[in-house]
Amino acid sequence: KPVRNHKIGSGLVGALIDEAQSIGKRVEVSVPNTNDRLVDFFIKNHFTTKEVQQDGAGNLNYVMERISPWSK
Repeated sequence: KPVRNHKIGSGLVGALIDEAQSIGKRVEVSVPNTNDRLVDFFIKNHFTTKEVQQDGAGNLNYVMERISPWSK
């Protein structure tokens, strides 16, 4: 049974962000540029693209981050 659109992923990311903020850290993820659905998910959860990296196989990945106001 599909679980999309039930806010499960957003809830998990939200909990991770809350924990990171409580210790003053940022949350950073690497997302394949070919996975538009995943990129959109992180954008909807207020992540921004920090940089684009190329892996050993030549694939591009977006390094996306969500910075807390207290990050170091």
